[in-house]
Amino acid sequence: MIFLILRVDQDVINKNNGLTGSTLELCGLILFGKSLPLQMLLGFGAKSSLRSTALKAIQSKIGDGSSTALWLDYLHPKGILIHSVSNRAIYNSGLSRQSKVADILSNGDWCPPSTTHPGLLEAWNALPSIPRRTGRCDCVSWTPSPLGIFKLKDAWNLVRIRSDLVPWRKLAWFEGHIPRHSFTVWRVFNNCLPTQSFLRHRQIPVSPSCSLCWNATEDTDHLFFDCSLSSAIWKGILGKCWPRSRRILPFSREWLWIDMTFLGSTLCDIVGKLAFCATINQIWMECNIRKWTSNSRTVGQIWESISFDIKGKLTNVTSRCIDSPRNRHIVVSWDLPRSSL
Repeated sequence: MIFLILRVDQDVINKNNGLTGSTLELCGLILFGKSLPLQMLLGFGAKSSLRSTALKAIQSKIGDGSSTALWLDYLHPKGILIHSVSNRAIYNSGLSRQSKVADILSNGDWCPPSTTHPGLLEAWNALPSIPRRTGRCDCVSWTPSPLGIFKLKDAWNLVRIRSDLVPWRKLAWFEGHIPRHSFTVWRVFNNCLPTQSFLRHRQIPVSPSCSLCWNATEDTDHLFFDCSLSSAIWKGILGKCWPRSRRILPFSREWLWIDMTFLGSTLCDIVGKLAFCATINQIWMECNIRKWTSNSRTVGQIWESISFDIKGKLTNVTSRCIDSPRNRHIVVSWDLPRSSL
């Protein structure tokens, strides 16, 4: 919707409470004879910086000029002309705010009305520099694409705020990940899960005790690794992923070990990362089950839920791994097909 806003004059929207046209074409998207509601057109009204950024990517290509708005579309090197030319200058030129580019064309040549307005005079002088589609109709081009075709991926990359890559990214988002699990892991790393400590920090009167063991304050580090129930869950899951026994490390060190141990893209590496994400998700689910209902699950039942999630996902994963003691241990522990080796 952000792109439709850019080609609509606010006065026209206010007058019609929407935009009706026989054809609206935007980078291959055509809406025939439909009325676009006001709330759709103003959906990104507060994001003026995003609108300005997206505006520069939507370029009107001039053919016969019959479907391109002279003042409202982005076709001129100066940008949208309505932003640099006053209403009085438009009125004095003999044109209206709804004029088309065809109104200043004559036999295919630029023929704008005479003016003494400095801004409008500058705009008229730059008209010959605008590329033309001689003998063809007007079109709208999406400039981030070499073919001029609109793609949501290009739009997102255009307007999003880029940040440095986080070190845990491949542990949460990897080939074969389960989106729901990865989202929970993302929330853990960004410390935005509503644990008891999180809620109390925001002045919400709740008990600080852990919902799983009731022996310590429930924060991210305790809930997922230090809690006695969580430690028992991790002991069983890591035992399936690693042939030698090892103690559970604090969260800040445990995820680093998992990330470095399962850093590849083979089947066994995917299983290790799936197990990490599935365990985080199941511990959080158990926390909410105990917090909001009178039910609870045993460690064994939680193990079964984690195994179910992983095996369900692996039915769609075709990666294989080399035959090694560690990989054989994972294949046997998770009851995977021997053909995986």
